[in-house]
Amino acid sequence: MSIRRYASYNLVAAVAPILVSFATVPLYLEAIGLERYGVLAICWVLVGYFGLFEFGLGPATSQRIAALADAPANEKSQTIWCALLLSLGLGILGGCLVYVFGGPLLTAIRSIESSLADELNRAIPWLAVLIPLTTSYGVLSGALQGSNRFKVMNLIGATGNVVVGVAPLLVAVLVGPQLPNLLETVVVGRGLTVAMLLMCCWRSVPMSVPALPSWARIESLAVFGGWVTATAIVVPILMGAEKLAIGWMAGATAVSIYMIPYNLISRLLVIPQSLASALFPRFALIPEHEVDATEYRALRSLSAILTPILVAGLAALPPFLDLWVGANIGQQSWPIGTVLIAGIWFNCCSFIPHSRLQGGGRPDVVTKISIGQLLPYLLAVYVAIRLAGPIGAAAVWSVRVAVEMFIFFAATGQPQRLLSTVLPPGALVLASAAAALLAPFPSAVGIATQIVLLALAIGIAIIRLRKEFPSWRISPMDQVSPI
Repeated sequence: MSIRRYASYNLVAAVAPILVSFATVPLYLEAIGLERYGVLAICWVLVGYFGLFEFGLGPATSQRIAALADAPANEKSQTIWCALLLSLGLGILGGCLVYVFGGPLLTAIRSIESSLADELNRAIPWLAVLIPLTTSYGVLSGALQGSNRFKVMNLIGATGNVVVGVAPLLVAVLVGPQLPNLLETVVVGRGLTVAMLLMCCWRSVPMSVPALPSWARIESLAVFGGWVTATAIVVPILMGAEKLAIGWMAGATAVSIYMIPYNLISRLLVIPQSLASALFPRFALIPEHEVDATEYRALRSLSAILTPILVAGLAALPPFLDLWVGANIGQQSWPIGTVLIAGIWFNCCSFIPHSRLQGGGRPDVVTKISIGQLLPYLLAVYVAIRLAGPIGAAAVWSVRVAVEMFIFFAATGQPQRLLSTVLPPGALVLASAAAALLAPFPSAVGIATQIVLLALAIGIAIIRLRKEFPSWRISPMDQVSPI
């Protein structure tokens, strides 16, 4: 099992839709307008939240298939069918709720035009159809991940994401920018992706003739998936609360100003996601005495790779946004983006202990950490938006993910060791964010400071990667070597 190769597959597949997004966001803004783009962004938040009707079956399937590595093929097949049929039924239930309540929720956005509200109501059925497709996608991807079929999983996923990113833009230009047209196109693209995943699972895992879910298998998946489900209920609130609150309190245009840098910067999460996804099956297999070393060295490598990227990103963000979306929007967005980059650093570092806990069969710990943040975060978001608007929301989000990282480190039992690994490069990122805000581009002092900080970040990265970059290979599967 080559963690480096699997992580590379994940990363390369994630980069393709990111590049497409960079190219298409300005075109979307021109084709559909700033306000419609903000409403569309909130639609994706709603779909992400109602995706909780997967009820943790995607990660549960991945963990169970990885644990059944030496089991008969029929056992794996029946596990997948059980998860897939359950996810489809639950997704249909979630879709029905979106159909009934989606319209009132979304049209509550402040200052939305009546014509746009009408478009939104006509688009709700397509949003509803997306829910069962989303839940099925999660289970099929989890089955391929648990089987270490990262190459085919990422090829299909990247292709589907590119299609979903480009096709609605073409429809907006050729047919019209109305929301029903855009969402209908997304449904078709997502449906084709799910069909391709099903075909690959049938051949690769492999899957056999469909079998009805048995109570024993439902119980096995539910033990793991129940805690993941609770996390899936809370995490979309944590990740989407500030966006929805900005929409309700400040309007759709303010959401766009926030979402443009957020969507850009959150693309960096593909780096820790790629690594954590590759590590997930391994955490389900390796002995306990190997887990600490795996987590520690993965985090050292991740922090070395991310630090120069984030420091360089902080320096380049203002001029890039001016060129990308225009000086008017860019000047409003870059301070928000600067604060978010500081938070992304901590968010990225949480992925490794998160993967360890879930892959090691402790999703309950992840859930408890998420639930504990919920009420304080919602209150802080409300106050921050009242006092400072979107940049206040960005600051509260960044503080939350920083606190979350510290808690995750404590939950895996080696907080001092992990903190000593991330604090020096993390301090460089925070210093770079402060420099960007206090001496913004094109200040000569700010540019000089950013150059010095970037040189330090690159130096730390080179030293760490030379010493720590692991081969991460297990061969054969029952012989585990430390990284």
